[in-house]
Amino acid sequence: YGMVKAAQHRMAGSIKAEYPGSGILCFSLSPGFVKTPVIRELPVFNTTGGDVPPSVPGSVIAWLATSEEAEQFNCQFVVAPDFAKEHHIGGA
Repeated sequence: YGMVKAAQHRMAGSIKAEYPGSGILCFSLSPGFVKTPVIRELPVFNTTGGDVPPSVPGSVIAWLATSEEAEQFNCQFVVAPDFAKEHHIGGA
């Protein structure tokens, strides 16, 4: 699993290198620990704190896809809950 995550993180830089000057932006995004309705039903995951509503990573993705400011974050690793708070996205 760790190798898959590492490879996924490297893809953003690889895409930038393959398509320089194309205007393609690429990000590596960590959604955080999203407690979906199914996960909420599992007692082992019934913890306090650290749970991220699904709307947070969705709002960050939408912002990165549409904001003119997103280019400055090209090829970066983005942690959705932290990014949302820092940039006041999605009511975070």
